[in-house]
Amino acid sequence: MSRLDLYTVFHGNLQFSSIRRSDYRKVIRNCYWPLLNILEKNKQLKLGIEFSGLTLYEIRKIDNSLIKKIKELIESGRLEFIGSSYSQAIFPLVPFEVNLKNLELGIKVYKEILDKTPKVFYVPEQTFSDGIIEVYEEAGIKNIIVDFDSAREPIRMSKSLLGKPVRVVSQKGRKINVIWSSSIAFQKFQRYIFDEISYKDYQDYLYHHFPVTGKKDICIYAGDWEVFGFSPKRINRSFKDDYKRMTQLFGSFSKDKGIGFVLPSQLTLENIAVTPINLTDFQDPVICKKQEKYNVSRWAIAGKNSIFRNTQCFKLLKKINLIKNSKSADKQIIEKLEKNLVKLWGSDFRTNTTSDKNREYEDLLNKSSKLGSKYKSADKIDTKLLIKKNNKVRLSISPQESFETPHVKLVLDKRKGASIRELIFPKITSSKMAGLVPHGYFQNPRLSADWFTGHCLFEADDGNKYTDLYPTEIFLGQGNSDRFIDVCTEIKTPLCDIEKCYRIYNDSPRLDLKYLFNFKSVGLRSARIGNVTLDPHCFDEENFWYGTVNGGRTVEIYKMGKPPIVQDEMVSFRISSKGTLGATEGWVAVGDKNKGLAICWDKAEIASCPIVHFENTSQGIYGRIQPSIAESDETGFPVFNGLYRLTISYIGLSEIRQIYNFKKLI
Repeated sequence: MSRLDLYTVFHGNLQFSSIRRSDYRKVIRNCYWPLLNILEKNKQLKLGIEFSGLTLYEIRKIDNSLIKKIKELIESGRLEFIGSSYSQAIFPLVPFEVNLKNLELGIKVYKEILDKTPKVFYVPEQTFSDGIIEVYEEAGIKNIIVDFDSAREPIRMSKSLLGKPVRVVSQKGRKINVIWSSSIAFQKFQRYIFDEISYKDYQDYLYHHFPVTGKKDICIYAGDWEVFGFSPKRINRSFKDDYKRMTQLFGSFSKDKGIGFVLPSQLTLENIAVTPINLTDFQDPVICKKQEKYNVSRWAIAGKNSIFRNTQCFKLLKKINLIKNSKSADKQIIEKLEKNLVKLWGSDFRTNTTSDKNREYEDLLNKSSKLGSKYKSADKIDTKLLIKKNNKVRLSISPQESFETPHVKLVLDKRKGASIRELIFPKITSSKMAGLVPHGYFQNPRLSADWFTGHCLFEADDGNKYTDLYPTEIFLGQGNSDRFIDVCTEIKTPLCDIEKCYRIYNDSPRLDLKYLFNFKSVGLRSARIGNVTLDPHCFDEENFWYGTVNGGRTVEIYKMGKPPIVQDEMVSFRISSKGTLGATEGWVAVGDKNKGLAICWDKAEIASCPIVHFENTSQGIYGRIQPSIAESDETGFPVFNGLYRLTISYIGLSEIRQIYNFKKLI
């Protein structure tokens, strides 16, 4: 006889960006209690629920009787509490040490309030990278919940994998058990409860998961709890019958002899698929729940506040590390700052955040800035002008200027904003690594445009697009020394005035591109800075790779795959990119067996993230790396006003091993 066992992870989150603090009591009354009442009455039912540590604290303050009921139902064996973290943050966008602290603080709260540590943890926003496996391993967590429908294509097309937990292995060989959620399944469940599809429609969907023989486990819901009995986003719909429909649905399942209910942790006691699998690949290094519009750029560089708040968080992390390295380090101050930083990195401060929660963020940031004020500040923005002109040294009137040191050859185009025509590191290879790929080089019409390097691309809030590819003059700076040469220019655009300076090193394969922007209060739907176009034939296609760090401790490296990685295309008019790399240490690198190119920046200056497009063509590699400081999605886009500084370094690598010790290179 075949059997279908169902499980759930109702994700409760009072920090939900659209929920005002004044609505917390209503959410507890209208959302959390009704589900527990259903469970109490239906003795056949088993449910999994999940809260962050911060949400548990809020519930205990407002209605401790709910905590008591949760503990009672856990003891009955029909409710399982799933862990997440102290604050819901996007792990692939946050440095390893902050992620680890987030989990440790969450576990501490669970022990304090529930008297136990959960056996299973829900990955926040179901956003996963290979590197975060080691974060969970370090925290002692062995089972996590990840969205099946967002896993790399070979996995999600293997429907037989959906019905049982798997063991996932990282590139470093670390293993963790994964219990599947399903964004398609939870959207189907929502649509039925919202009366958007009929019971038969939902039944037909669910019954197609029935195994021919044996048993199969399906997660029917692993989404927001607050959408039932409430409307977090103020959507105009009637939700008074949500729990009535849910009662009827669970009741009908309970009467079906072919259907049962299990707790998520019970799945890990069963036989887990023997062969470990990888969830990410060349095309999908960071996976995220639901449709493409929910890609990770949402919390990284899109929206009104993401780029600014992420920058503030990286500055605070720099301050914490400064205090830690001080001879008079105060442990209490460090602990307070670390807890504050975990809160400040919460994903719900980066989307449709309510005004009261925006004030909460600002208040917490101000308190954190004052803590440890006796230590040297690491969070002040340098607003001095970038360029020191050497008016005595004007360069030639030819369209191109060439500069050469023992380690760097740089050719700039004055007609195109002093963009880079050729960047060569002669002691690594005589071929140019990056530069101009001219119009018509690629025969594919989709790729046949001019592809520049060392330039800016902007899309303003009015929909118009701008570049810095204006004719300009180039002059030597006054900052020259035995170690480097400074080559500078100034460009005025309709959006901003730009000071731009290349620092060409004499003693290493390195070029710094220093920017100072003076923006004229403009909303930016997209802003990609210091873009890089790889030379199509510099790198061996068969051995091409890219690497970075996405929230873990160690480097993730992905070798060229047949499906390209294409993050630079729009999803829709409102959503300007298909994704980004987390690059939580502030660098991304590309290369082959013998050479490579690293692009790096300080995320405490601007928390830029790289948008990449790598594609193998019959004419060589189409490769683009675009450090972005602004993108747009349905939550909005950032407004820039005044002075902003960003330095991007291009560093030649003579071997792949250099990226494992990357901090010593910069």
